[in-house]
Amino acid sequence: MLPAPIQQAIKKLPKDTQAVIQAVVLFYESHYESRIQVLEARIKELEDQLCLNSKNSSKPPSSDDFNKPAPKSLRQKSDRKAGGQKGHEGTNLKMVASPDAEKRHKVEICACCGKNLQGQEPEAIQRRQVYDLPPLELIITEHQVEVKRCSCGQVNKAAFPPGINHYVQYGPNIKSLLVYMQDYQLLPYERTKEFVQDLFGHAISTGTLYNIRQLAYDQLSSFEDQLKALLSAALMAGFDETGMRVMTKRLWLHSCSTHQHAYYEVHAKRGQEAMDHIGILPDFAGVAVHDFWKSYYRYACDHGLCNAHLLRELTFIKERFEQEWADKLINLLLKMKAAKDQAFAKGKTALSQATLNRETLTNPSCGYHQVSEKT
Repeated sequence: MLPAPIQQAIKKLPKDTQAVIQAVVLFYESHYESRIQVLEARIKELEDQLCLNSKNSSKPPSSDDFNKPAPKSLRQKSDRKAGGQKGHEGTNLKMVASPDAEKRHKVEICACCGKNLQGQEPEAIQRRQVYDLPPLELIITEHQVEVKRCSCGQVNKAAFPPGINHYVQYGPNIKSLLVYMQDYQLLPYERTKEFVQDLFGHAISTGTLYNIRQLAYDQLSSFEDQLKALLSAALMAGFDETGMRVMTKRLWLHSCSTHQHAYYEVHAKRGQEAMDHIGILPDFAGVAVHDFWKSYYRYACDHGLCNAHLLRELTFIKERFEQEWADKLINLLLKMKAAKDQAFAKGKTALSQATLNRETLTNPSCGYHQVSEKT
């Protein structure tokens, strides 16, 4: 519908000109108005995508590039003072009853008159303890086996301990340390070599580091099978998948975890093909908590939506569309979690009915009047 001033201007035109103008208007309305609506919807969609980041969506932090969002905490202000709270178990150093070593520092001469006090017993002993590492050095142990020939002619030789297979080799302790530094602390080969050189004064080759990691990988095959079986039998587990670059290729890191165990595997695919190959979800019969990815719903287990992902989606709605209900639902979810954590800290396995009915957990303005004890 054209604005009134334009309609009045058209009426003042000659009859034949009015017909032409009206035909143009009809053509515009039938051919361009719907197209404009489509383009406006597309513009809005693209603007929404530009507003997405790792803080308000499932996008990984690596996708933020140089426009990383400022960190925002969803924690609510409280009246508690900063620092450790009353009853909090600290991690400060404590004196032990039986130290590994003792050093007695004696009083030998009086600082006033110079009298010799070496033979006098002390009136009191004051103690201070120091936590420290022993000198870091490689200890080389030579294993020797005896060879004896019996009178019957039989040559008898003692056996080397298990794992001692070469004339010169590294022991299990330093192998474990090197695997830990590379695979948990994520040190690359060159920095691991520097680590060994700086701490132990010993040069180690890249090939040796690779062989040590490969040996650890091979020996973990049975543990991997046991871990998968354990996670498949869990009552509840969290599942996730995130993109990563390996040798310039886009791969996917799949994870399955409980509060005690976790399994990770890199696969070229994100969806069901990878999940079937990993082999946990096909046998999983508990509650799978995940990020709504459609591939998870192909499995017959129960499903739960990850609250961390829900909070990110609500944060996006709050920031992009300024919806008040999203902020209220964020607060509700955080209060529910705080109530659950408080109940667990007291040894409870479920929230009491009184807690569930409490006004702080049942916010009518959010449209949620009941909260399940399973939440």
